[in-house]
Order: sequence, then structure tokens, then C-alpha cells
Amino acid sequence: MVLLLLSLAQAAPPPLPCGTLERLQAGGLVNRSLPAPPPAAEKALRDAYGMSGNERTSENFVVRWGSLGGVTEAEIDRLLTAFEAAWAEEIGVQGHPLPVGADAWRFNIYIGDSGSGAPSGYGSAGYFYNDDEGQPMVVVAASTLDDPAYADITAAHEFYHAIQGGVNRYSYEGDSAWYWEATATWASATVYPDNLYYASFLFAFALLPHRPVNFFDYPDSGKLQEYFQYGAFLFPFDLTELQADRLLIQETWTDDGRVDDPLAVLADKLASRGIDLNEAWLDAMARLTVLDYPEGRAYSRVVDGYANYYEEEAAASLLGPVGPDGSGGVVEAPDDTRPFRYGHNVLMLRPEGVALTVTIEGDPVGDAGSPATWGGRVIVDDGGAYFYSPLVFAGTTATFTTEGLVGDETFWVVVGPWTESSREFDDEQFAWRYTVTAPETEDTGDPVDTAGEEAPAPVADSGGDEGKAACGCASTGAPLSSGALALALLASRRRRRS
Repeated sequence: MVLLLLSLAQAAPPPLPCGTLERLQAGGLVNRSLPAPPPAAEKALRDAYGMSGNERTSENFVVRWGSLGGVTEAEIDRLLTAFEAAWAEEIGVQGHPLPVGADAWRFNIYIGDSGSGAPSGYGSAGYFYNDDEGQPMVVVAASTLDDPAYADITAAHEFYHAIQGGVNRYSYEGDSAWYWEATATWASATVYPDNLYYASFLFAFALLPHRPVNFFDYPDSGKLQEYFQYGAFLFPFDLTELQADRLLIQETWTDDGRVDDPLAVLADKLASRGIDLNEAWLDAMARLTVLDYPEGRAYSRVVDGYANYYEEEAAASLLGPVGPDGSGGVVEAPDDTRPFRYGHNVLMLRPEGVALTVTIEGDPVGDAGSPATWGGRVIVDDGGAYFYSPLVFAGTTATFTTEGLVGDETFWVVVGPWTESSREFDDEQFAWRYTVTAPETEDTGDPVDTAGEEAPAPVADSGGDEGKAACGCASTGAPLSSGALALALLASRRRRRS
């Protein structure tokens, strides 16, 4: 599937990432009966379209283009370099298997809409599909080459689709379709971590937190939710860069199981590393809430720019803020944005020095009758330094106070459910409610002194590098209970694992 890219400063809706992969079912259309290549020191060449135009090769790829579109050899050389970089990282480092036939044949890349027999670009930046002989190929639109960084990310994204199509692991539908796009976008970020075009669709994932992390809607009308699966790259990105390792994603694509739900497979692979999927998901959603990542400022520009365009959805994505007077009673989470399984809501608190008591109560079952387990995180934003703590539920209820933290901090409460078994990803929502109460005031009308005891001393990173700015990269600290909010300062920015 294509990843169309856009300027990080753009405030209009992006072009649709439209391609033809809705017809592809996990490589099922790939013909694996390639003819044996002739003996040669180098990989052989084949052309399914009998093009009469131009041809340029690298070790593992061949690019063909026609006489239209103003394509230059310098652009083709740059594109070949990008595909070889994708091969080096996705296959050489991460250990993914080769696309079908790529062990003996150079992988075909066509420049769409360039004439001389080249296939159509279908209005896309690029796409992976099967050629007229049933073999895998990538088509890159001629216009894509006008922006070299754009073309680099497109190459890394689409080549990962070629890998996915070859392993024949998940269908491109239902609960697994999202994983094709989320991990292809993730892969482009691993190949080009400094090329922030990979984060172009993050805004949809951030502005629709109630949607399940495995939500998918094929892009055909320009609705916000149709970009969700591309922005969902941040979940596998968080898992590999901050919680586990990059081999995790390779294992989910190459295991020999029959389960067609990537979340269930992720749970198994994470468990083998001593990590619980539910807790890992909550940690990732907490970081998503404040975009607490090394590239968080750039991510924020993407999200904020589109929040201005999708104003209604952006306003609905956040509950509160609740100030020092409390919520004025029980507040039901709005029906339209109640979370789905592995979706979440975010409640903002601005205590302004008042020790608020917060109670969260979730329904024991969803609106389709599935028993729910609830979890959460509390984030304290102290001027851009983030502190995290688990929100511990007793059954379906959790309570905590902000006593001991009485400055001008902003609190973000992440609340979400999960179930033991998967339903279709958009079937069921889960109701919950919150109450925020403030201390009573004395008869004189003067505010109660809420200073209380000092906040627990932060636990600093013991790994050296003194003087580094603290950056939240994992949930640590004591669980939240009915007592004061106990927090631990998160370790300074972790080194990215590879």
C-alpha cells in the first residue's frame, strides 16, 4: 500500500494514500512458479511489461521508466540507493525473508505514468502489487521523484510490503489489515529515522485515541479515520525502540502459527521477552498522549497542524480539562468517543495547587457483552518534564489523589479497556465515568492549605550521563492508589535499540 507524504507544516488534509492493495490477500496473488534464471554471476532480469524505455540496475533492483514525466538518471540513482538501503535494514539487519524471487532475480521497480509501456501510478505516490506475470513489483509515480526525501520513504515503505506479501502470513482485511500499513510505516522509520516524512499520518492516530489500535479503514473518501492505520506505526515503533527490540516485528511476520490477529501474535512474542502486551500498550498510549519521543516536537507540529483542520474530532479527543473546583459530580465519557477494545480516552486535569481526588469507574462489560479489564496511566506534565505512574484498578474502579503535587502541573489520565478475546475491531465500545472532587473549604471561605507532605523524591536515572534532560521513556514508579500520587522520575532518554 502506498504511503503518500506531505510537508510537516501542512495544515490542509493530505492526499489519499490510494493504491490497489485492497485486492491483495497476504501475497495470495503471487505466482511462485518463476522460471529458473540463466546461470550468471549477477541476478537475472525480467520485464513483465515489455517496456521500450530506460533501464537502470543496482545489486538487487532494476528500475524501468519511459520518456514521460521528466525522469532523470540522477533521480533513478537516488531511488535505487533508497531501495538498497531498505534491503540492507529490513533484510540485512532485521532478518526479514526476501520477497518472492528476489534471491535470483532483480526486483522490478517501475516508474508509473512514465510511458513506453510503464504501468499506471493510479494517483498514488507508489504501491506494491503483482505485475502482469503475477510476480511482485513496486510502482513509484514519476511525480514522487520530485521530492527525494519523499521518494526515499516511499521506497522503504513499499519494499516492506513486498516482504509482507512474500511471507503469506496475514490477510489484508479485518483485524490484520492495519498491521500491514502500521509496520510498513514503522519499517520506513527504521530505514530513515531522520526522515520525518514517515510520521506524516500520525495525526489520525493521535486525534482518534478511542479507536482500537488495530483499527483499519481503507482510504477512499478523505475521512480522518482513513489515515489511522498509517499513524498507528507509533505503536510498533514504541514497542521496538523503547520496550523490546526490532526483531519483535520480524518474528510476528515469520512465525509459523495460524492466528490471523497480529495483536495476539504480538502478545505471545512480547510474553517471551517478559513483557505484558496490555501494560506495554498502556505505556505506549501514555507516551502518545504527550508525544514523549525524541522527535516529539516534530510529531506535535504534525498533530497540531491537522487538529486545526479537524477541529471537531480534535475537540472530542480530549475530556476536560477539569480545574480546581472538580467535575461537579459524575461525568459520563461521551457516547461517540467511548473507547473500543485497545482504544483509550484521555482526561486532562489542571489542579492549580488543589489536591483533587479522582475516581474512574468502568463498566464491567462492553455494549456487546464482552467482559472488560480496565487499565490506565497518569502522566504529570511539569513544564515539559513527564512523570508516569500506573493507574491501578480494583475490579473496574480506580482512585487517586494529587495530594503532594500542588504546583501548576497538568495531569493526563489515560483510561482504556481490553478483553480476553478479539471481536471485529469496530464492534464494541466500553462505557466509563469519572468524578473529580476538591477538598471542602472552611467557613471563612479561605481555601484549605493543600500543600500537605512534600512529593516523594524523584528517582533519578542511575545510568550515568549526569546533566541530561529527563525524558519519559517508560512507566515507572509506585502504582496509584487512594493515597497520594507517588511518582518516579523517568530515566533519561534511552538509546534506541536495533
